[in-house]
Amino acid sequence: MRDEERYPIPAEVPSQGTHWETLGPESSLPQVTVIDTWDSRPLGYGHGLYVSDAQHSFEPEGHSPPKKDAESSAPVLEKPPRRRTIFGLRRRVFWMLAGAVSALVIVGAVVGAVVGSSRIGSGGGNAGGSSTSSSSPMAAANRHIGAAAMNVTGSTGTNVQVVYQDLNTSDLLYRLVWNDQASGEQRLSLSPAPQRKTPIAVTTTNTTASDGIMTNVFYLSEDTNDSSMSTICQVTLQCSLNAENCTVSDATVISANATNGVVNTSGLAATLVSDNVQARVFYKAGSHGVRVLSGTSGEADGWQDTVLGSASYAGSDISVNLDPDEDTLQVIFVNKNTKEFETFLYSDAAGPGNTPAVAIVSSDPPGWSTDDMFSSCFVPELNQHHLYYVSSTGGLYGMWANGSSANWTQTHVADWGTVQGGIASVGWGTQVRLLHVAGDPATLSRVRAADSMKAIRTGTKPPLATY
Repeated sequence: MRDEERYPIPAEVPSQGTHWETLGPESSLPQVTVIDTWDSRPLGYGHGLYVSDAQHSFEPEGHSPPKKDAESSAPVLEKPPRRRTIFGLRRRVFWMLAGAVSALVIVGAVVGAVVGSSRIGSGGGNAGGSSTSSSSPMAAANRHIGAAAMNVTGSTGTNVQVVYQDLNTSDLLYRLVWNDQASGEQRLSLSPAPQRKTPIAVTTTNTTASDGIMTNVFYLSEDTNDSSMSTICQVTLQCSLNAENCTVSDATVISANATNGVVNTSGLAATLVSDNVQARVFYKAGSHGVRVLSGTSGEADGWQDTVLGSASYAGSDISVNLDPDEDTLQVIFVNKNTKEFETFLYSDAAGPGNTPAVAIVSSDPPGWSTDDMFSSCFVPELNQHHLYYVSSTGGLYGMWANGSSANWTQTHVADWGTVQGGIASVGWGTQVRLLHVAGDPATLSRVRAADSMKAIRTGTKPPLATY
C-alpha cells in the first residue's frame, strides 16, 4: 500500500484541552617617524631649509653702490627679511603639523586593517557550511541530543550514531560509536543553519557490510518569514565501517508540505519503518497538534503530511519507537491539557486513522516537569518499550511496558548520575544505552546494561560510563 493510501490528509483536530577570542597574531603597528626638515645650519652648509637671522649683502658684478653725502652716511636700518609662510603658518610649524597628521592617518589605516581582518576571521566556519555564532554560549540545560543504533548487517558489531549541538555556535556535533568505542567529535556546519536549542532526530540503516551506514539527521531551522515558526531540515551522512567521520550531503528542507507549519518550539522524532527506506518524522504544527511527515529517507521531495491528533504541551519533546515485527509505531508526547505522557500506538501499514491517544500514567511521574527532556526506545528481544526522562533536579528516571500494554512500571537508579540537558536512548537485542553529554568540550556518557530491565528488577545497578 502506498504512503498516501495509509496516510490520508484529514483536517486538523482541534485542541482538547556555548568567547571567540580574536586570537589574531599580535599585530605591531609600523613605527612612523616624522622627519624634521628644518636644519639649524646656515645656508651653504648642506641640505635643509634655513633662513638666517644675519644680513648678507649681495652686489651684482659691474655695479657699485651709489655715493651718499655725509647726512646720509648714517647706517640705514633695513627691514628684516620677510618670513616664508604656508597658509599663514611658519614653514617649520606647517611641516610639523603635516607630519603629525600623516602619522595619524597611517596608524588609523593599519589599526582598521587589523580589526577588519580579525572580524572577518571570527565569522568564518568550516568550508561548505554556515553557522550562527552567539555572543553568549547556550546553556547546557537547553542542549538536545539525538541518537540511533543498529546491528550492522554482515557484521557482529553494533553502531550508534550520536548527534548534539555545540554550545557556542549553531553547529551540530556528532560521534560514531562502534561496539561501545566512540570515535572523536566531528562538526557539521550546515546550511540552512540549525536554530539554537534545536531538537535532533536520527535514523540509521545499512544493507551490507561493504555499504557502510547511512545516517539521516533531522533538525529545526528558523523560518526566515515568521520568527514563531521553523522548517524541518534533513542532512545525510554516509559512513564507512569503523570510520571516525562521514561524507556529508547538503541539507534540505522536507517540511514544505507541512499543512499548518512547524512551531519553533516543536519537538522532533524520527524512525525508519520496516522496509528501511521510508521514514516517518513527527513534529508539532502551529496549533501544537502532533503530525507526521512520511517520505523516502534521504530525499528532499515528496513528503506527505498527516495529522495524528491531540495537542501537545508547548516546548515538550516527542519520541517514537518502531516494533519491526509487528510494524507498529508508538509515539509518545505530553498532552497539552493534562500535562501527562500520552501515546499513540498504531500500525504503520494502516496509518494512524482515528487512533486515540492513551495516557501512560494517571498522575505525574516522580520529579516530572513538562519542560523536562525525555527519550524512548524499543528493546526487541524483550518486547519492551522503554521511556526515560530527566527530572527537574537532573536525575534519570525510567519506565517500561511489555508490548502494547498500557501498564507502565517506573524506576529510578541513583547511580545513573545526574544529567545536564537532553538524553537519548537506543535499544537492540536485549541492550539499552542511555546517552547524554556534559560540558564544553562535550563529554559523552552512557548507561550500559546487558539486560537493562533484569538489572533494575534485581537491584543490580547498571554502571555509568564515559566514552
